[in-house]
Amino acid sequence: MRICSLLLTSALAVALLSSAAHAAVIISTNPTQNMSCSGGVCTPTAKNAVLNVDDLQALLAAGNVKVLSSKLSPDISLNAALSWTNGSRLTLDSYRSLYFRQTMTVAGTGAVTLKTNDGGSGGQLLFFPGGKLDFWDTASNLTIDGNRFVLVKDLRTLSQNIREKPHRNYALAKDCDAKTHGRYRNSPIGVLDSIFEGLGHTIDNVTIEAAPKAYVVALFGRLTVGATARDIQVTNVGITDETSSPHYVAMLAAINEGSIVNASAEGKIVAGTQYGEAVGGLVALNGVEGGLISNSRATSSILIRADSNTEAGGLAGYNYRAIENSYASGAVTGGIVAGLVSSNRSAAGHIGTISHSRASVTIKTNGVTGGRGAGLVGFNAGGVIADSSSSGSVVATDLDDDAGGLVGASDGGATITRSFSTGSVEGAQYAGGLIGKNSGQIVDSYALGPVSGNSSAVIGGLVGSHSGGSVKLSYSIGQVSGGSAGDAGGLIGKSGAQTDQSYWDIDTSGRTQSAGGIGLSDAQLRSGLPDGFDPKIWASDPNVNNGYPYLLANPPPK
Repeated sequence: MRICSLLLTSALAVALLSSAAHAAVIISTNPTQNMSCSGGVCTPTAKNAVLNVDDLQALLAAGNVKVLSSKLSPDISLNAALSWTNGSRLTLDSYRSLYFRQTMTVAGTGAVTLKTNDGGSGGQLLFFPGGKLDFWDTASNLTIDGNRFVLVKDLRTLSQNIREKPHRNYALAKDCDAKTHGRYRNSPIGVLDSIFEGLGHTIDNVTIEAAPKAYVVALFGRLTVGATARDIQVTNVGITDETSSPHYVAMLAAINEGSIVNASAEGKIVAGTQYGEAVGGLVALNGVEGGLISNSRATSSILIRADSNTEAGGLAGYNYRAIENSYASGAVTGGIVAGLVSSNRSAAGHIGTISHSRASVTIKTNGVTGGRGAGLVGFNAGGVIADSSSSGSVVATDLDDDAGGLVGASDGGATITRSFSTGSVEGAQYAGGLIGKNSGQIVDSYALGPVSGNSSAVIGGLVGSHSGGSVKLSYSIGQVSGGSAGDAGGLIGKSGAQTDQSYWDIDTSGRTQSAGGIGLSDAQLRSGLPDGFDPKIWASDPNVNNGYPYLLANPPPK
């Protein structure tokens, strides 16, 4: 017999793909090897095991089948399309993780049981692009990690079922298209209080034109504490919100106090009112009582009206809890805007945390007084940013704006560690390659992009205004232009705070002066790690990052 591999799909596929190299039970088109199948149970006999998909289909034609992994081969990965038409149950019982790379189709009345971490820990069920689990009959049985799921085939049925029986768990049986539904006036699904499992499927063409008194506008209005939405893609979303009430607008969930895992959203949002709250490509408000966004992404075009102070982020508007391994791309235009999160905040004893995440979003402020624009986070208000990066350009159109390649502004309780920005920043009053206005902690971080401002601007290759906190073990190389009547510096434009063992490139910046830091020639900065840089954190290689120092735990994209 032969075995096939079940493999994961995630927003940050690069990090997750590395798991494919680990020992696993692989369901594939290759011949079965290192697998023993007897009495409908298949177990690995060696570290790397393969179960041929045709052999598995033959077993299913005869009855129920259970495929196990072990400590030696801890994961199960589905690497070939699998289907069966009878009523047999397939159980995939994994010592650690279950990965779907291809489509599994239950074409009859069959059943599926999926189990992770049966003996191991840290594993999960994950779907790679192209991997999904289809059911032709919604009366089929699906159980995942002991939870029974009701199968639904379309958005209308899902909405009705959740409204009538909110505490049941639901799974999407196949891809669905909402184009014929017309325009929704409120969130199609008001409150999710259980588990929604997308099984790798797509909901396409959701259109919402918000009603005048709509408060939450998204596919899901709110996920409660303990609720989960996972393994789902929403595409071609179109949202228009011109209401005058405070509100939260996003493509997937307006308010998330539960968990969003391995989800993605793609579409366009046109919103904004003078009294608006927050807009996000995936989620508008993450927190306060709970809220996790993990391995998720958004590709969006977000336009906030010119007279609006609504905050908008490519992935989320406000974050009070945790965002990890997530990504945003596209374009965001508005008064207070950022590539990933508009405001990363702390409240009620919780710290907004962003880790291992990145954004490649074109940012443009729209002229609102007191605007702010940034490649990753607009305002880091007591929050933590770690091992993250941004690469989109930032353009500020108002003389009072704060703008930064990574962060627009931070307060005294905020920290940035092991992070970087490569995008350009232009046009703000306070502008920095990494952060426009800083009073928090910056450690082991860098900026590569050029920075420009008006003649009275406060600008720097790393930080524009450094009024508190500290800058340590960091550097910048970007050209610094403007500030002839203001304050401009190679590393920092204006400073009244601590700067330790931080550097700027005199040649590429065009600046021999800085309000803090040490100037080095381009050759010096490329020749090895500057004094103080820890080789356990930093590395220098002429073939990586154009020879400039880079972070081992957060390397530049190849």
